[in-house]
Amino acid sequence: MQIGANRAAAGVALMFLTGAASAQVSILIADRTSNRIWIATDADRSGVIDHTSLVELRPFCDGANGSGLAAPANPNALGYWNGLALIGDQDTTVGRKWIWARDGNGNGDAQQAGEAGVYCDATNAGGFSFAFPTGVAFGLDGQIALVNAGNGFGADDVFLVADGNGDDDVQDAAEVKRWVSVNGFGANGAFSPQEACFDHAGALYLHNSSANLHGLYRLRDGDGSATIDVAAEMTLFFGAGNASGIVPSAGFDVCVDPIRARSFYYWQIATGGVDQLLRVRDINNDGDAMDAGEAVIVYSTAEAGFTSVDSIALGDGSVLISDNSGIKVYRLADTDGDGLFTTPGERVSFVGAGLAAARAMALVHDVGCSPADMGRQGGVLGGDGLLDNYDFIVFIELFFADAPLADVGRQGGIAPGDGVFDNNDFVVFIDSFFAGCP
Repeated sequence: MQIGANRAAAGVALMFLTGAASAQVSILIADRTSNRIWIATDADRSGVIDHTSLVELRPFCDGANGSGLAAPANPNALGYWNGLALIGDQDTTVGRKWIWARDGNGNGDAQQAGEAGVYCDATNAGGFSFAFPTGVAFGLDGQIALVNAGNGFGADDVFLVADGNGDDDVQDAAEVKRWVSVNGFGANGAFSPQEACFDHAGALYLHNSSANLHGLYRLRDGDGSATIDVAAEMTLFFGAGNASGIVPSAGFDVCVDPIRARSFYYWQIATGGVDQLLRVRDINNDGDAMDAGEAVIVYSTAEAGFTSVDSIALGDGSVLISDNSGIKVYRLADTDGDGLFTTPGERVSFVGAGLAAARAMALVHDVGCSPADMGRQGGVLGGDGLLDNYDFIVFIELFFADAPLADVGRQGGIAPGDGVFDNNDFVVFIDSFFAGCP
């Protein structure tokens, strides 16, 4: 593509995007006291959600939806990717199921007719149980994994699902596949699988919360069978016996750390009711985080009235955490650069009011600070130290060449970038440019 054409494309893109909807950090929050999924967007970039503003905190999906869908009475799991929200509802009164929700008209919620529906329930063609939905993960190749914890209604399972006929559900034949058949999965066994996330290599990381099996497990199809069917394909990534000396205990969540390779955050509740946020990282690339120094407690609190549930790691290095006792979402920011969030003042309120409960969360949009200095002039490598129109030109050129440097957008918890070249990359580039990101 010629530079002249790139200049024209950059100009059109700039005109379009400066008039586009805001692209600030935006998350979904499950509130099972008010039977609602909220969307919180830091529209003014203040770092705090104004609960009195429907621009910054508003219902995303609840009983007032125009699709005739029952309100999510016990939303126990929540995920978002590329416009699609999936909500795992454990409540018996509305039928244990997964719900889909999508903002079809671009007004910031899924409350209009046709914007929500049943994704899968007990009537699915395969007869699989979705009685206790605990996790959902989205992969870069379009994979969607749903996690079910075994109980009296069904088995411990990780399913791969795909809407093969485009009818907005996975209820039909062959649309749900039982993916894991080792370690007692497929029955109500010793494991208690919770949240999960994919990495860029296609491996799934699954948080387990049952006694003697606490920790994070790595699942990867190594023999091409398209299933996890041998023991070597489900291995302990972090757990008992780790050389960092951290005792694993019960917990639910896991999320990708977008600024460190092979790194994840998750909560656990240690003896004495101490909430601990761990960062576990495979530093030596040996397939686990069991070696010395590969696991760190980055934040902990034993305060009364604090109950950790979920976390979202952002591209600027901060982490959002939900506290269901205080009914808040906090932001942890490493202001002194020590890699921890333990210094006074490093925990601040992000959503301080307006919620009736603060449990599962999902990332809708993360601005972070992606490199915006992409232009190179006069033989200078790695950008030229200036943020100017030339950076727009180079970004457009990289974007249409599907160059990895142009994949700056991030949604749904996958990092860095999301592996897709789409409008989200333009939005993030614009945000980073005007934020002065080098």
